[in-house]
Amino acid sequence: MAGLALAIELAAASAHAQSVRDGILPLEEHAAGEARALAEIHASELHALQSDMDRCVAGVSVQRKGIAFRQPRGLAADAPYLTLWVWLTDGRAPGAGDIAARATDAFRRHAQALFRHLVERSPVFADPRVGGFGLILTWVGPSPGDGRVVGESLVMFADKLTVANFVFDTIAPSVFLERAGVRIFDGQTEVTRVRLSIDDDVPAGDRLGC
Repeated sequence: MAGLALAIELAAASAHAQSVRDGILPLEEHAAGEARALAEIHASELHALQSDMDRCVAGVSVQRKGIAFRQPRGLAADAPYLTLWVWLTDGRAPGAGDIAARATDAFRRHAQALFRHLVERSPVFADPRVGGFGLILTWVGPSPGDGRVVGESLVMFADKLTVANFVFDTIAPSVFLERAGVRIFDGQTEVTRVRLSIDDDVPAGDRLGC
């Protein structure tokens, strides 16, 4: 996605423990045009989101510059999306299995609660220039055996109404996934031809406080 480096091959495991004070992408680093204008107009909401994450959400670390208005890849004609990028830490990372199973676990446990913090930014939700919301969940994946530390990521973008319906249980998780743009990364490499396997009868996971 434009302007977003899904990095995530790390020199040391501590590299993902970013300070929440650095969580907001600076105004001048937003893409010129609508994204930068939205970041300026809704600056107080970006800071409120950062504060919520710091105050309410234990075991989840905001990626440096991870709160921003971004343009999802493949949606160049659409408006910018308010995006939150976090690391899952302190036992909140997904469990065993292959990368699809880990991404499914991360979605089930965290997506609804974290999307709720985005939907609660009422001025952003009401702004017709905002196309939707994005959520990036990253965690430290299994060691490849050569001493590297590699992050895996689940990336989701959806329009505002789809996200709100998911947050408030108006649509099932599987329906949300059908409507959203969903991508999975192993380090910097996108993993294709895999899908999340969601059982709509299994309750959502952590509420993450507040």
